[in-house]
Amino acid sequence: MAVLTGIVRQLLTMALEALPVMAAVLLARLLLRKAPKKFSMVLWLAVALRLICPVLPESPVGLVQTERAEQAVSVLLEKPQATAPRLPVPSAGAEESGGASGHSAGERPPAESAAAEDGGWLPVLSLLWLAGFAAMAGWMLLGWLRLRRLVSAAVRREGDVWECDGLPSPFVMGLLRPRIYVPFRLTDAQRTCVMAHERYHIRRRDPWWKLLGCGLLAVYWWDPAVWLCWSLFCRDLEMSCDEAVLDQLGDQARHGYSLSLVDFAQVRRFPAALAFGEHDAARRVKNVLRWKRATPAVAALAMAAVLLVMSVGVHNARAGDESVVTLAAAEDGGVEISVRASEQVRSWALLEEVYQDGRLVSSAYRVFDGFADQEDGVTERSFRCTLRAEVPQLADGGFAGELAVSCAGAAQTLPLPHQRYTGVGVLVGEDDRTRFRLKPGESVNVCTVLLSTGPDGAITFSAEGVDPAQRNSAAVRYRLVLSEKSFVELEAPPLDLAQTLYDLRVPSRKEMGAVRTLADALGMERFGLYTIVEYEQAIELAYFEPMEEWEETLLWKRAMVLLALISDADEVDISFPAADGGNRYTYYCGLEQPDGWAQALDYEDLKEMGQSPQGVRELLDYLDVEEAEGTGAELPEGFLEYSDRTMP
Repeated sequence: MAVLTGIVRQLLTMALEALPVMAAVLLARLLLRKAPKKFSMVLWLAVALRLICPVLPESPVGLVQTERAEQAVSVLLEKPQATAPRLPVPSAGAEESGGASGHSAGERPPAESAAAEDGGWLPVLSLLWLAGFAAMAGWMLLGWLRLRRLVSAAVRREGDVWECDGLPSPFVMGLLRPRIYVPFRLTDAQRTCVMAHERYHIRRRDPWWKLLGCGLLAVYWWDPAVWLCWSLFCRDLEMSCDEAVLDQLGDQARHGYSLSLVDFAQVRRFPAALAFGEHDAARRVKNVLRWKRATPAVAALAMAAVLLVMSVGVHNARAGDESVVTLAAAEDGGVEISVRASEQVRSWALLEEVYQDGRLVSSAYRVFDGFADQEDGVTERSFRCTLRAEVPQLADGGFAGELAVSCAGAAQTLPLPHQRYTGVGVLVGEDDRTRFRLKPGESVNVCTVLLSTGPDGAITFSAEGVDPAQRNSAAVRYRLVLSEKSFVELEAPPLDLAQTLYDLRVPSRKEMGAVRTLADALGMERFGLYTIVEYEQAIELAYFEPMEEWEETLLWKRAMVLLALISDADEVDISFPAADGGNRYTYYCGLEQPDGWAQALDYEDLKEMGQSPQGVRELLDYLDVEEAEGTGAELPEGFLEYSDRTMP
């Protein structure tokens, strides 16, 4: 099934890529309507290449962007409730449990490289496509068998010419040894026109071109644009042949040739043959009657138009400052990375990001290299490498707490946040895409290793609006970075606390696990053991040990950030026991004062600040959350009160 869905996905992508090329060809045909049809025939080669070749060269004047077509296909195939990855790649020893549960110990995976399609429309569409393809192929085969039966009693007249009763029109049939079949009792004028026409078909190898067209029609039977192109291609094929015959026989043959076309005009077509009277005889007669030899100027202009359309049609678009990155699952595991970098790029690196319980805990470059400049400033900035990231399987069926990574000749072992895991899964690329265009300074996800410590080893591959790295027990992501700096100048980016907190924002205070993860990301656990209690429109972080004054200050600041990031909480309280063991102290942190801060920063209220990474960043800066421990900042008056609440 994976092979079938992969084929159908590629066909959908190529069909979308072909649409602008088809439009260009139709426009060019309109402009060349008075030029010989042999020029229009050449244009269809660009459409055929688009429908056949999944990979074509790139050029600054290319008409098609493959990445946009792939992204459009992903959107079309995606069910509303899921965003499935395109190419999950099993880690060594990891097993795929199917669907969204990912890889877990003790199960055997199916041998598929696109199992993530299960949640979309693609499997159903693939079966429909296969049924339609079989029906089209069967219909064409049936037509060929009918023709074979029709000419079974034909007799040879001379050479490759055969005569037979009951033929509605002369035609050519066959590939390696094509034959011309004609009805008995042709007049001399008809025979002259028919023989010249059909022999030109054979000399130009038209039976092969029509076979190619029939094959494309069978493959793209569902695409109305392909049916339109097929009809126009067949018309151009016959008209160009008519013009070649007139060029051979001269102007005096136009009247007799037109009469022959009318005599053999047929409504029913032969899909397996080239019939003399097929494909819109009325238009062909009009074309014959107004035919005249093209002047050199017209031929030159037509050739220039054809070359222009062919150039933009068979090349993919490439911007001068963009690099192309292609990812693919390697046969022996891992991810194949292919990069064609722009001239502005001087180095590349793999950035390793480690997540623990949804938090980004480390970020560092692990593999990097540069491009040496030559005297003329132009170098070959293309390379290929394979990244392998594997979690060893333990004898009892679990997975070790380490990640073996190798890429571009470098290998290392990365300790993971937990010592043992029950499930492992790997995503390749991002947003269901494996081909990207990057400008210098941009990056793209190469692969993400997802790990589970749950009893069932379940892996969450997708979650609406949430990064999968934040929905699993742990994750390690490798991101390809292209830079205008040399590789020795690259510096590991600092952890962006504001982005991390924004990614971990909580829609409901009742999601206690998510609240705990968010609080830990703010460093609340640094101040001692605590528990979380949910009240009406409020939550309380209740600490077990007394606090120093400077700790009270830092906790209060963090409580305000929590209040901004928990959507339905109107109050975040911090409580801890008094040093003498008496009553508990409680900070009641509400929205009245922080809403004033937000308005001073041009936000409507505190909650709006929590709705964007920039808002969270400004709140952190305003409160100076990263203030060093031990400083004696003062607390606002009225926030500290005695509480009669008992310890949870």
